[in-house]
Amino acid sequence: MHENNDTPSALGNCASTHLQEAAALADLKAGKRVAMCLPALNEAATIGVICDAVRKNLMPPDAPPLVDELWVLHESEDDTPQVAAEAGAKVADVRDLLGEVGPGHGKGNALWKAMAVTAADIIVYCDADLLSFSPDYVTKLLSPLLETDDADDEEEIVLVKGCYERWLNDKPEGGGRTTELVARPLLAMFFPELSHIRQPLSGEYAVLRSAAMQVPFVQGYGVEVGLLIDLSAKFGAGSITQVDLGVRMHRNRPLHELAPQALEIMQVVLERAGVEHPSGIWETLLPNERNERTESKSRLVSLRERPPMENFCWRERSSPEPDQPQPLVAPQVEQA
Repeated sequence: MHENNDTPSALGNCASTHLQEAAALADLKAGKRVAMCLPALNEAATIGVICDAVRKNLMPPDAPPLVDELWVLHESEDDTPQVAAEAGAKVADVRDLLGEVGPGHGKGNALWKAMAVTAADIIVYCDADLLSFSPDYVTKLLSPLLETDDADDEEEIVLVKGCYERWLNDKPEGGGRTTELVARPLLAMFFPELSHIRQPLSGEYAVLRSAAMQVPFVQGYGVEVGLLIDLSAKFGAGSITQVDLGVRMHRNRPLHELAPQALEIMQVVLERAGVEHPSGIWETLLPNERNERTESKSRLVSLRERPPMENFCWRERSSPEPDQPQPLVAPQVEQA
């Protein structure tokens, strides 16, 4: 079991360090705005702690903030929206956003719709089930985008992926099973220029909104690997970097829940590599054999995407200020 041996004074020093790091980076923003967006599905147990840490350490009331907006985009049936709002986040139900595009599904749909609620220059995405969240996840992800030099011979960084040790059932190894058994081998085979990315499925990453607007978003579990491949294809593999976030602990899923995830990821990589599905469309029936005493059921796993946001046909909006990116829709929001 991972124990927390921090004393109150150590925790106070840690908070002070987070504030100092955030203040130093905030000085480098040069007018850029940063939004942190957390997709959440019934994460009431963890969302409040994450939002509270962001508000206290990255959005201090008495200093320029590093994070300008904190959003929770959810499709929850539990108390996730109330807990997040009480912790100071702006909260939007994904089902209430952009109704004209249809309901959509999955994590990728929430990440795509995040670009419709914020006009921030940089978006930091973070999973909402983290047990190991620290404000320095955010400062480390933002550093390569804010601490830039103007060397002409370097590609602009558009995506910063988090990498870390993956725990499994309170043990500091064995996590990231889908990553190690599916995603990384497929990338090494079809996209070797990305084989050095240690956590291609990482849910913690920072991206330039202007770049994310130009690529499609796979709606389900394949969203991260799809973004990785598509941003690399459009901006070059050198535009993607990774930072070490230390340790990541979250709610580990049993194997039967990882099978659909693995299949969707395989579909995305193979489709991007130009491999045709035998039936001509990327839909697969995944048998559910967990309980042989019940009637056999199958789950349809299909590759569905949202189009690049910049190509989307939006209804007319009221006149935006010149040269200022604007949110694409005014969402229904629950706030404290």
